[in-house]
Amino acid sequence: MNKKLVVLALASALGLTACGGESELSGGSANGSYEDYIQDSLNAPTQVNFQLAGADASIPGPSFLLMNQTDGTLDIPTGGDNALSNPAAAMGTMDGWPVSMPMSLSFKGAGLADGFATTGISIVKLTESLTDPAVTVEKVLQLGTDFNVITSAESAIVVFTQALEPSSEYAFAITNAFTDANGEGVGMTRSYATLISDSNPTLVDSLKPASALTQGVNTIFSAVGIQPQDIVYSSWFTTQSVGSTLYATKAAIASGVGDFNAIWKGSANPNNVDLSQAYLMSVPASGEDYATAIQADTNFATYIDPNGTIAPLLVGTYAANTVTVTKGTVKLPYFLEKGAANWNTTPFESGMPSLAIILSALGDENASTVAQQLAAAGVDTAKLADDVTERLKLVGLTLTGANGAQLDAERIITGFSPIPQVKSLDDVPFVLFSPTTPSGAVELVIYQHGITSAKENAYAFAANIINGAKGLGKDIAVLAIDQPIHGERSLDSTRSANVDPTNYLNLAYLPVGRDNLRQSALDNVGLRAAVTLSQAAGLFTNTPLATLDNTATTHPALFGHSLGGITGFSTVATANNTLSTATTDNSAADDLFTFSRVAAANTGGQIVNLLLGSESFGPLVRSQVTAGVPAAEQESVINQFAYAAQTVIDAVDPFNLVALNDYQGTNVLDGLPIYMQQVKDDDTVPNAVTNAPFAGTIPLATSLGLAVVDSASQATSNGRNFTKFSDVGQHSSVIAPQDANLADLGHTTEMQSQLVQFLSGVAEDYSVADTSVLE
Repeated sequence: MNKKLVVLALASALGLTACGGESELSGGSANGSYEDYIQDSLNAPTQVNFQLAGADASIPGPSFLLMNQTDGTLDIPTGGDNALSNPAAAMGTMDGWPVSMPMSLSFKGAGLADGFATTGISIVKLTESLTDPAVTVEKVLQLGTDFNVITSAESAIVVFTQALEPSSEYAFAITNAFTDANGEGVGMTRSYATLISDSNPTLVDSLKPASALTQGVNTIFSAVGIQPQDIVYSSWFTTQSVGSTLYATKAAIASGVGDFNAIWKGSANPNNVDLSQAYLMSVPASGEDYATAIQADTNFATYIDPNGTIAPLLVGTYAANTVTVTKGTVKLPYFLEKGAANWNTTPFESGMPSLAIILSALGDENASTVAQQLAAAGVDTAKLADDVTERLKLVGLTLTGANGAQLDAERIITGFSPIPQVKSLDDVPFVLFSPTTPSGAVELVIYQHGITSAKENAYAFAANIINGAKGLGKDIAVLAIDQPIHGERSLDSTRSANVDPTNYLNLAYLPVGRDNLRQSALDNVGLRAAVTLSQAAGLFTNTPLATLDNTATTHPALFGHSLGGITGFSTVATANNTLSTATTDNSAADDLFTFSRVAAANTGGQIVNLLLGSESFGPLVRSQVTAGVPAAEQESVINQFAYAAQTVIDAVDPFNLVALNDYQGTNVLDGLPIYMQQVKDDDTVPNAVTNAPFAGTIPLATSLGLAVVDSASQATSNGRNFTKFSDVGQHSSVIAPQDANLADLGHTTEMQSQLVQFLSGVAEDYSVADTSVLE
């Protein structure tokens, strides 16, 4: 929300794409009046494919030219199709460029050689927006260390070795030291020449701001030793915010304790949902013994055991009268639609007018009208840009411009307008597994299941976890809810991820798929808060949670499997990102959300490339994306889709969320005990993905700095470890053996043993009993 606003409207520049060509962009591009160095560059046999006008108009992104000056979102040409089913339009819902995807630069003419570039491209991180007079270079990224450049005939792909920082400013420049297939320096196009020439500047008024900014970029590079006369293409870009909606909604929950209706009011609550009971749990006075419960559980039979073969096996291994199963509900806000016509086409809608649009309006003909409305609402406009509390006052407001039309009627969710409208308050079912006879205070583990599964798959492992922890001297309870559109939360028999995973992944409407992930994380952030709020309200008295330790001080743990780890890491990164600041102590609010530790099995990051690299889901994704596309064009379409989809997903991707820093500049998960595990060559969540360095399990574990435990070394370190199991194990072996002949039984036993040791918190690290199951 502290991002600087872009000052150039792309619309004016893109309006030229239907015109005659580049010659119309300047006062005399054909009369030889360019500076000699520009004229030489224009004659180069290979050029960066930057063209502002004509049928072949092309603006290599990321670029400030492809951002909207009013609302700070990407403004990608959509060909007139502005429906969110168009990936280009979906990208337009984001407040900046992706942080985890490569840059792709195209060339025309003689072309490039296949290989790696070793010189000729520079990238810098800026301290401020390029429009800020105080802007300087914060960091020069090093080719070969911070990024690599892969070249082919018509493109250069810049692959970063670490994700870029969110809500940040970057600039890049290609110089004539970048050579083509014949070893000759690449050159510039007339479009670029019109932006940088002093002797033959553009005469098009709408391009003059672009010219000034492009020359400003080149001045920035001159400060790091690159001569502007050597630059053949350059641009500046802003990366998108990451986790802003999750964090801001968490802050809204904390602010609303005692009266959530005071937060989600007006336009933030279009259906007038009564939130007076939000984030409270209903826990029955008693539950059932595990053996009785599993055999009577219709959800377990429907979603986990349709053939009726698993329940008898689990009962047969169950230690009688040790685990109690209790079913109840928790009231959680739902921020998505459920109607038959819009459940899978409407993403989160903002419950507040965009700060970017407000600040823009305060500088134009709407200034007086908007300022009066803000003052009437008690908003101090002088504090809006930097004060989170002041921005919360925007939630629920509907502002109008001088012409009486609604300001920000579109209500796109961005970092400038991060808090979503609440659409309903749901009684979300939960299942609780607790020790029948606890010997002391019980500690809580919140569990999240994988895609196409349901909360009831916890029957397969919860009793083992609880009894295993008791053997270590700890009492643990396991609490689980369904992911959205799963299990009991399926909207109906067909609108269910258990029937079709794309009902949740939603490849057709990318912003909805993104917001299903957001809803999952916010559900678990909300469930975490609901436990502490309900406990404080005395709602656990005389229930199976009566002996639960004080969750405001003994914080729960989280365990996620597969998708549950993806949304689980997003949950914990959000929950543990403190609300306290340098000037305000919000530790009591932080204690509503904090997790003590997080465990994840067979999970990963950079979701889109993870899916494309998955043996289970890759063919499904590819077939849907390339339906009707000629075979020769399919790979190109897949690459374009991957870029667009990850641009949309980046804001909620765990790979990016776990890298966030708190207000002190400390990683939000710094020092938190973390346990990850994977099986070699997992066919659902790949260990790693070729040509996608951030996708899969290993890149996420590496980003977290976890110590590897395998057959070569069983040394654990500081409670932050990553166990690699051999390929005899399967994707869900941690839940229960998957092989019909129980070949992976040893894996399940060791996986659950390590999990119990970690979740019990008896020691920060765990011991390995069976090294034969390790990779």
